[in-house]
Amino acid sequence: MISAVGPQNTKKIKKNDGFYTTPELEKAIHDSHAHLVSGNPLNQSRIQVDKLFNAMTVYPAKGLTGSPNSNFYEFLTMGTVPYLVGSAMLMAVFNLATKYFEPNQAKHARELGHKMALGVIFYGLMKSLSKKFIEVPVYLKTGVDINTPYKDMKSQLPEYPGDKEGKKSVEYHKVFESVDFPRWDLLYDYKKDKPRNYYYDRVAENMGLGKDLPASDQVAKPKIREMIIRTRTWTTLTSYIWAGLGVALAVQDGWNDLLTRKGGGIVKRTLSMIKDRGKGFGEFAKDAFLDTKEAFKTSCKQLYNGGVNNSKLKALAGRAYIYTAVGTTLAGIFMSAFDFFNDKTEQDESKIDYKDDYTVG
Repeated sequence: MISAVGPQNTKKIKKNDGFYTTPELEKAIHDSHAHLVSGNPLNQSRIQVDKLFNAMTVYPAKGLTGSPNSNFYEFLTMGTVPYLVGSAMLMAVFNLATKYFEPNQAKHARELGHKMALGVIFYGLMKSLSKKFIEVPVYLKTGVDINTPYKDMKSQLPEYPGDKEGKKSVEYHKVFESVDFPRWDLLYDYKKDKPRNYYYDRVAENMGLGKDLPASDQVAKPKIREMIIRTRTWTTLTSYIWAGLGVALAVQDGWNDLLTRKGGGIVKRTLSMIKDRGKGFGEFAKDAFLDTKEAFKTSCKQLYNGGVNNSKLKALAGRAYIYTAVGTTLAGIFMSAFDFFNDKTEQDESKIDYKDDYTVG
């Protein structure tokens, strides 16, 4: 609750643009509207967990009960649930039938099933993480983070007669979620102690468009839009290549000791530790990390050298796939961060120079 400005809190009063306000009032106004939030990995993970929890609990309940506040954002967010459920089912299908085989056959089926399940995990991880291979260099070059998140507050309709009015729900979006309609407004006053166009000033300078421009926002916006289109095109293309590489890595024999043989396999060791209520977790985590590191290293070598038998054909295919993934990623970085196909004549033919000041009167 926001208290009125009075003698009890006069020490907190400050003047802002001709109006008297308090830090509490400013924060309340700020939090009640769409605003940028931190895009660091920890906060991004927290946002994803929050969206996933709501997608599995809150949003389905609202939709099934016919809530007037269900919207398209909630529908799209729930789209992640089938992927997770489908992945879990795929992993289960690969492994549940092994107990029906003969002992010798079951051993090989179990190894193959575990590697296929690992392939499902690696597919998702590599497809997601590989996008950062391009997005991070683009950010370092241009200063534009295409995943900049913001928090939006949506007013809710009463769910039933007598329901409390004025309730709000939280939605997490990205500033450049829509290429056609980015939330440019959220990038003004990017930092309180900086000029209003500070964000666009910095981006324009990083992109080589000029320094100290009178209207840097008008100059930078079209270039930012073009850069986002290029970046998303290349990240989409390369993500599937890296996802396939993750699957190829997962089916190497270097994982056998970790998944099946050593100490009963990491899955059985994990279940045993849970059964013992976490006893010996520190030692287990250390061993699991070292074993996983060794298995990953061995599998990378096997993929590059052609498996345990050093097959020349497999080595050729593995190396070609690795070089393709690395090559397309490097191409994506340069093609996204640099505007090689910029039409230089467009500005030359214009009668307005955006580097000069103009007065309309």
